[in-house]
Amino acid sequence: MYLLASITSGLLAISAANGNPIRNKHKGYANLTSVEATQALRSVMRFDAKMLPGIEAIGAGYDPFAGYANPAFISRTIFAWDSVKKDTYTYQGKTYDIPDPVEAYTLSQSSLNEVYGQSIEKYQKNLATSVSIEGNYKFFSGSVEAEFSSETVRTKDRSFSRVQKSVGTWALRLPIKQSLRNHLKADFKNDLDSLNVNDNNAMKEFFENYGSHVLTGIIIGGSVRQSSSVDLLKVDTTMKMSVVAKASFNAGIGGGSASTSSSSTTSISNFEQNSEINRETKGGNPSLGSNIGMTPDAYKAWSNSVVDYPLFVDFTKKGAFAPIWKLCANDAKGKEVAAGLQKYFQNVYAPAYSALNAIQPDYINKITVIYGDSTTDVPPGYIKYPVDLNEGAGGDHVYLCMHKSSYNANGGNPKALVDFFVQMDGETVPDGFEKEPIPVNLNKGTKQGSNIFLYEKYAAYDPKKAILDMTVVRGEKSPAPYGYEKSKKNLNKGTGAGSDLYFAWLEQKNVAPESGAAPVGT
Repeated sequence: MYLLASITSGLLAISAANGNPIRNKHKGYANLTSVEATQALRSVMRFDAKMLPGIEAIGAGYDPFAGYANPAFISRTIFAWDSVKKDTYTYQGKTYDIPDPVEAYTLSQSSLNEVYGQSIEKYQKNLATSVSIEGNYKFFSGSVEAEFSSETVRTKDRSFSRVQKSVGTWALRLPIKQSLRNHLKADFKNDLDSLNVNDNNAMKEFFENYGSHVLTGIIIGGSVRQSSSVDLLKVDTTMKMSVVAKASFNAGIGGGSASTSSSSTTSISNFEQNSEINRETKGGNPSLGSNIGMTPDAYKAWSNSVVDYPLFVDFTKKGAFAPIWKLCANDAKGKEVAAGLQKYFQNVYAPAYSALNAIQPDYINKITVIYGDSTTDVPPGYIKYPVDLNEGAGGDHVYLCMHKSSYNANGGNPKALVDFFVQMDGETVPDGFEKEPIPVNLNKGTKQGSNIFLYEKYAAYDPKKAILDMTVVRGEKSPAPYGYEKSKKNLNKGTGAGSDLYFAWLEQKNVAPESGAAPVGT
């Protein structure tokens, strides 16, 4: 039996006291599951089981910042599809009603959507551009928050991947033309046509109420998604992350064809052991979806059930969105509103929400040096790097300590450490550094050795300049950890006995590429 036929009973638990589905401003139905949001939308539009699944989503206002291809992120339905002339669409012997302006076409095969990023910033950018939608903004940021833990996205040395397989039944397309205005809901049409584009608050409220875009190309069916965040300091980075992430996905859903070679199995195992992995199915029989990773037969059973439980699960590769101002009237007032909304979106609204949704890793906002024995107290809020900078030299135990800050999209970020200078035997310190060094000789207590002091440089937070982490590398010829830069100055210079130790540091711009030399621990 088709899932959406029991709309009324399904809504009893998700309706507000006045009988309307629960809806959060600017977040659509984000407090509901995909199934609940679909039921709510169909109820609002007074659809029965004859209406083709997906019509509740096509043409709806959508907030592209909220998340990726999910009915829960629909802002508001704006077309009165229940009162529009109907055509019919037949799929596997079952005939549905479909509004005349909407086009439906059958999908003959599944599709794969892959997104990768060597850092959370690059992942956000690639996710936003994975769908053809105009503008270089932080679209679909809500999915980042939902699919990865907040701790993970703020952690350095991680790469991110998202692999989604969509088992489509049909796709829906809504060509945007002036005649569509005849089918707009009266309240939306009035709000659009009467909008005061000289009032930024009015335009902001309009976008928050209806969304900035209209869904014009969507895929209806089921999907399996795997989102992975991998620790680059632990994983075997000779592997190409995109290849092994896809192999892990194929092996994990039971429906793929991952290589059975020992090298492939080892790569997948290494990837999964050093990753945080989030898997989810949408559409299809829920009881079968929970077993999808067990066997190919389980995957097949779930995919065969999608026709009876279809949901809006993906965007079409092209034409998925149209700006909502494309629905303005073709008269002088309509052109004024369209131009005003477009300008406000591009110059104010989208940049503001992109900044608000930006995610950056934690960064160092202060360093210091402590000395004594191995149990010397660490200043409150600091992290002690556990390598004695006098290792083997016979002096005091000397440790580097770091204090980190989390990026705040609303501003007010503390200054960041952007450089440091290791001064040997009184050499001249370049301009721009603190006037005085951290008042601890890094060779403190040794019988011989250079006088070595550490100078800091701080500046207003800039994600491309902020130092994310510092570490210590043993050995002149030892490489720095994956993505780090290594100093050329030996911290035990002149001691005659100490280990050769070198600082190394990580910046956002140095986050390692997808493949490269394997990391070497410090």
